[in-house]
Amino acid sequence: MNVLITGKPGVGKTTLIQKVVAKLGFTCQGFYTREIRQNKNKRVGFEIVTLDGRTSLLAHSDSLTPFRVGKYFVHIDNINRMIVPCLTDAIEKAQLIIIDEIGRMELLSPQFQKSVFQALVCPKPVLGTITFAQIPAVINIKKRSDVFLIELKRENRKQIYQLIIDLLTEK
Repeated sequence: MNVLITGKPGVGKTTLIQKVVAKLGFTCQGFYTREIRQNKNKRVGFEIVTLDGRTSLLAHSDSLTPFRVGKYFVHIDNINRMIVPCLTDAIEKAQLIIIDEIGRMELLSPQFQKSVFQALVCPKPVLGTITFAQIPAVINIKKRSDVFLIELKRENRKQIYQLIIDLLTEK
């Protein structure tokens, strides 16, 4: 069972995944993304954080790379260097694979796309987040019969938390 959470920015998708991981006690591997803020108010970028604690820059408004999403310049080399091996290890060793997030920035990497599809077809469950954006790779993932897609909203957070726990623990 692959469980993917979608929802508007700031609704709590990453926080929900972190709470589920803490509750389940499974051996988890994967990554999440975290905002980089300047002066606490202004978002200037995102970083990759692996579940084993390593970090790397995902995108920043002040970086100059050939890849851009909105005002952010994306570091595809860091996606390939950090996330792709992390997912490979997760497929081999984890009980639960965490992919937060399957979004426009990450999908700029063909290696990331390949790793996501490998994770989705492996016998281990994936818990992740996926963008609302209707881009081809996202549409294909959302259509998969092995993906349970959940839209998170502020008013359904408690119910969705329990639903995910139930989905990932049912035998």
